[in-house]
Amino acid sequence: MDEDALQDGTVRALGSVQLALLSGVMVQWLADPEQAPTGAEILEGLRSLVDLFEAAERTGAPQEAEG
Repeated sequence: MDEDALQDGTVRALGSVQLALLSGVMVQWLADPEQAPTGAEILEGLRSLVDLFEAAERTGAPQEAEG
């Protein structure tokens, strides 16, 4: 998707998550490269998060307010 097609808030949110993931994985790799997650593990974790959020929406589970 072209970045220009996204709202500014969405671009910022996606960039923030990407930077947090990059920083976190980098720190883990520097501290213990043999135990750092692989790309496949990170993707599996992200997919699991999406599944959990979608399930919460279907069941009407309360979501935390934006801070």
